Amino acid sequence: MRSVEQTGKTVEEAIQTAIEALGVSREEITVDILEEPTRGMFGLGTKEARILVSTKDGEKKLKDSETKSYAGASEEDHVKAKECFGQILSLMGIDAELETWDEDGYIHINAEGPEMGIIIGRQGQTLDSIQFIVNLILNKHREDRIRVIVDAESYRERRKEILASTAEKMAARAVQTGQEIALAYMTPFERRVIHTTLQDNEDVTTFSEGEEPYRRVVISPK
Repeated sequence: MRSVEQTGKTVEEAIQTAIEALGVSREEITVDILEEPTRGMFGLGTKEARILVSTKDGEKKLKDSETKSYAGASEEDHVKAKECFGQILSLMGIDAELETWDEDGYIHINAEGPEMGIIIGRQGQTLDSIQFIVNLILNKHREDRIRVIVDAESYRERRKEILASTAEKMAARAVQTGQEIALAYMTPFERRVIHTTLQDNEDVTTFSEGEEPYRRVVISPK
């Protein structure tokens, strides 16, 4: 079970931010409200909502004790995920070497080859679309969801490093100026990196605003 304490202008806003930070769905969490938001007279003395969000213990219990487990996903799940990604690339006319591993409850698949730019697309949009399709196919008719992250030439890892550096710089600027900083519109993956990077920063808090695909992270000084 993983937990994160989160603040927000409203309880719902805090919940959505915590969900993005944990990388789970609404059905996979429990919420404890630590402090309700309050608004002082003329907007002075405003107090944000503070909640504790925890993931439910939903790991798959395998009947076959000899089956190797990957944080809830079986070896068979890894094989199916790799085959699914490979078939999509084949239909795109792309030949690639695929490697899988498990990390933080996700099945990760990285593709290496000469035409990875086509797979990645503009700002990773094609990669996100492929990932959505892979997860949709693998979780069809399943009660216990598995989560797959697809990558190409470790694009997501490089992107995470850039986003983490940006998050730290913008947090420092928010503290220095005393003003909120709204970042550019980002994908759920990118927003989660920002939230995770700054979740232990005692000087700022983060929350997301807007509707997809125009949803972004706001960094607010405490």
